[in-house]
Amino acid sequence: MTVSVALRGQPGVSKEKAEEIRQLAKKMGYVQNPLVNSLMRCRTMRRVPEKGLVLGWIGPVSSLRKDQRKKYPDQDVFASYVSGAEEVCAQRGFRLEHFQDPNYTNQQLSRILRARGIQGVVLGPQGSKYVKTDMSFAPIHAVQIGRSRGDRKHDRVATDAFHDMRHLVNILKQEGYRRIGYVDHFNHQLRSEDRWLSGFMLEADENSPPPWLRMDNKIPPLDYLSAYFERYRPDALIMGGRSFVRALVKGRLPIPFACLHRNGYPDWISGIDTHPRKVGIEATQLLIDKVLGPQAGSRDPRTLVLSNTWHHGKSHQRGFMRTKWK
Repeated sequence: MTVSVALRGQPGVSKEKAEEIRQLAKKMGYVQNPLVNSLMRCRTMRRVPEKGLVLGWIGPVSSLRKDQRKKYPDQDVFASYVSGAEEVCAQRGFRLEHFQDPNYTNQQLSRILRARGIQGVVLGPQGSKYVKTDMSFAPIHAVQIGRSRGDRKHDRVATDAFHDMRHLVNILKQEGYRRIGYVDHFNHQLRSEDRWLSGFMLEADENSPPPWLRMDNKIPPLDYLSAYFERYRPDALIMGGRSFVRALVKGRLPIPFACLHRNGYPDWISGIDTHPRKVGIEATQLLIDKVLGPQAGSRDPRTLVLSNTWHHGKSHQRGFMRTKWK
């Protein structure tokens, strides 16, 4: 029973003992059989077994065509999400099928998922976009990654955007900065449901410049940053977009900075690491538990919030400047 509970990730076993069991199972090459898991649950709950060998990934993937890479500049981050999802599927005996954010109608996608026997899907994040996603047409389980899809009908796994921003501001304060600015894209606030902006406003003091959110994409990022710098003269800057970071570095603006979402950046850039592989793992674990467990309609949707870590680079230090990505 101890082994069974540990391998299913359920409470009742200490973390040390559970990790020891998982490492031993991995060494022995043990892989859980989802059909056996489903059968045992069905015998306990007296219901009909479900088919649960195939899961779907709907969203950006690592293998993008050249014409799609501008749309998803953070493709290395998306690859980490998918890598985590595939790792869990391999461990628990599932197969993951990829769907590149399809332009199908709801009816077409529903037929495809049914035909392939897909009982659950992971809804990947939407990059810089914020979209309304409706999966109610398909009688399957779904778990969203992040908050960039505006459908609250499903469980989701997200990072702690509010406390990430508070943590970042306080780190810069500890470095002695007193006029900390914040520049970001308006769509990023939609993706975080205003949690980044709320965290900044909570920690800002009377010396802090007001945050600027870029809504007009026709304004070049360097011009936007230069205007902010000339008007408010911040002594440090928090940025939420890759285009801003590149513009600041190439434009050689003399200001220390840190990033809210620094995954995929060079090591010398300071900021918050959101560990996308871990997010992909947790989302897929949650989905498999839903597929093999009780029906999703038995409870309200919930959000699993994961903590992140600060990456101590050099870009937030006084006097440090680099004009190339290395």
